[in-house]
Amino acid sequence: LLLLLRRATGVDREALRQLLTFNPADFFTYFLPPIIFYAGLSVKKKKFFRNFGSIAMLGIVGTWILFGVIAFCLFAISKLPNLLNLTDCLALGAIFAATDTVAVLQVIRPEEAGVLYSLVFGEGVMNDATSVALLRVIQTYNGISGTESSMMGIVGAFVYLFLASLALGMAFGLGIAFLLKLLRSRDSPQEVALIGMLAYLSYLCGELLGISGIVSLFCCGVVTSHYALHNVTTLTRATTVSAFQTLSYISEGCIFIYVGLDTLDPIKWQNTYPSELVWLFVTLLVLLMVGRALYVVPCALLHNWWSSEQLCARDIVVVWWGGLMRGAVSTALIYRYFDPHGAAALDGHRSTLITTTLLLVLFSTMIMGGLTKPLLDHIQGPAGEPLSHMMELMPHRLRGGRRGRTGGGTRGGGQLGER
Repeated sequence: LLLLLRRATGVDREALRQLLTFNPADFFTYFLPPIIFYAGLSVKKKKFFRNFGSIAMLGIVGTWILFGVIAFCLFAISKLPNLLNLTDCLALGAIFAATDTVAVLQVIRPEEAGVLYSLVFGEGVMNDATSVALLRVIQTYNGISGTESSMMGIVGAFVYLFLASLALGMAFGLGIAFLLKLLRSRDSPQEVALIGMLAYLSYLCGELLGISGIVSLFCCGVVTSHYALHNVTTLTRATTVSAFQTLSYISEGCIFIYVGLDTLDPIKWQNTYPSELVWLFVTLLVLLMVGRALYVVPCALLHNWWSSEQLCARDIVVVWWGGLMRGAVSTALIYRYFDPHGAAALDGHRSTLITTTLLLVLFSTMIMGGLTKPLLDHIQGPAGEPLSHMMELMPHRLRGGRRGRTGGGTRGGGQLGER
């Protein structure tokens, strides 16, 4: 539509280029914070913390596993055509470890599959925070030699960054709760504004201190929901949740508009190496599928080993499929690392990396995202029951007494079968 308007009205080419350019600074400063804060506010705390071990395995440990698979496989393969150095491979590993679970979350019904929804939702938030923090650490260690001491330094820096971000977010969340209890203004607009500004301040402080603003803001949202919202009126509580839900939807819409517009930038596509683009696209798609399976299945089986709320084979497929999509976070991270200053024209190598990311995001969002509901309906079966042949993938101990369930979230599988 924009290109047609340009031809019809004669809009300046430079003005159109600026409009089509994705700005990662705007993404991380204005668009991402409302989404993360609402995720913290709206999290189902009982389910989230009951399954926090499984969520942390998928969102943190699993992200590290996928990061390692992508980074070191790319480095091993790219040594043949000599396309990527180790630092670029590590950066790409962190960038493409960031998932986008929006499509699957739209299909799962939390009231019917509470545990499954909690795992997918929690993994999505933890995964994005881990990927952003991991890329920040890699940028700090730019020029890494690949030695064991350097890799241990990355791990140590990540642990420090994550824990410091959690502490900062908790401090701001408790501070919001204390101020609301102290002021007791009973003025809903003022209280909502106070919550929003202090929460945003936690994000900005995290970024300025060199830690993860995303982790700080999410933690601040969870603490605010648990403590601060109990110190306000029912009207303020409902207004706060509705206001940030609306801001979150608006931000998500703007993000996808910008991602779509950026794919129309002709300069990047003109500088792209087609053969390298195809090679990278296919390689990354295969690595995402294989790497995700390497940790989703073991994590799901561990969850079934220690939790009474079991996952069936269908649930494991849903978790695996939900993490294959890539979205705006990967797009913003590729620009932050390979085009931080928004150059008008990049060299062919960097342009290829960016266009490969855009192509993978479009493919996963439009094609794989569009196939999500038909695929899950096929796996689940027309009557809403898991197909029997999928249950055969589970160990015998975990399949006992599983008849009659409709998805993750059943307690006491053996007792249910007897009933």
